[in-house]
Amino acid sequence: MITTLRFSKELYTREAIDEVVEAWAEVGTFSVGEEGEHHTVAIESLADEALESDALAEIAGEFGNYLLGVVVNNRR
Repeated sequence: MITTLRFSKELYTREAIDEVVEAWAEVGTFSVGEEGEHHTVAIESLADEALESDALAEIAGEFGNYLLGVVVNNRR
């Protein structure tokens, strides 16, 4: 199962996204792209298939939180 997140280019840098993808590599497979004014991140969970749906939702939410923290810290 794969979920795709979209992040506005006005707020989120590609560098910050790449940093988070690298930090989270052990919990999923991440593919970064672009779609108009957004960066996209497709996430595929490495969790057991029985837990995959819940795990993927949690990973997606935490990924976004972590990314926002990186963006804020990089602007200081």
